[in-house]
Amino acid sequence: MTIEWEQSQLDRLVADRFGFHAIQLGSPAIDGLRSNRMPYRWLVGVASAESSAVTGTESHRSTQVWVEDDALPFDSDAIDLMLLPHTLEWSSDPHACVREAYRVLRAEGVLVVAGFNQWSWWGLSQWMRHRLARLGLQKWGIGHMFLPAEGEFLNPARVKDWLRLMGMEIQEVRHGIYRPALQDPKWIQRWMPIEKWGQRWWRIFGAGFVIVAVKKVPALRVMSKRASRRTRMPAGARAATTMGASSVDRSYTP
Repeated sequence: MTIEWEQSQLDRLVADRFGFHAIQLGSPAIDGLRSNRMPYRWLVGVASAESSAVTGTESHRSTQVWVEDDALPFDSDAIDLMLLPHTLEWSSDPHACVREAYRVLRAEGVLVVAGFNQWSWWGLSQWMRHRLARLGLQKWGIGHMFLPAEGEFLNPARVKDWLRLMGMEIQEVRHGIYRPALQDPKWIQRWMPIEKWGQRWWRIFGAGFVIVAVKKVPALRVMSKRASRRTRMPAGARAATTMGASSVDRSYTP
């Protein structure tokens, strides 16, 4: 359910993004660039303890490059589209990861961030399971986490603040997945109607979110030498003034 929703959102959001170079950083289980038509697309894995634990899976074998998320081996202003699906949740320094993504993006380049919402049923469930696990109740089947224990859920408002501070413009935000964190397929089906209610009444509290931001660079106007000379005031020139002038017309002779 979660992967299907995220995959459908990414398919729609990146389909009409044009350029030459597109990168997906992390989460190889999601093919976020499959609907994009750029000629050069790469799946880049994040070299970390979490990824190395499952390198034998088919999705991880398809990863083309392994990098550190806070030190990307790409030139500045070189990428047209970058996807961060759950990358910030696993990052040891998510703000540095966003800063690196901004550096490698071209002007008007697009950054897409997908993650789990801290302010949702899933975020509350994960928080409670963390607390129960610390009490050592997992051996009785209490506090077992079906989501990554090491990953940290994100606050979408904070992520948007990071992007704005970098000089990016938020273009679109989408929320989804409103049912509680359940594993039983029968109960998942029973809670499916709540998806429509969530989209209408409490949209920002969906468990999943996707943020689309565009890199904005202030435009600079290049002036020619001739134009700059015209705008420059000569050294000996003085501005005209009427200070001390009399209002009486002295040229008049009675």
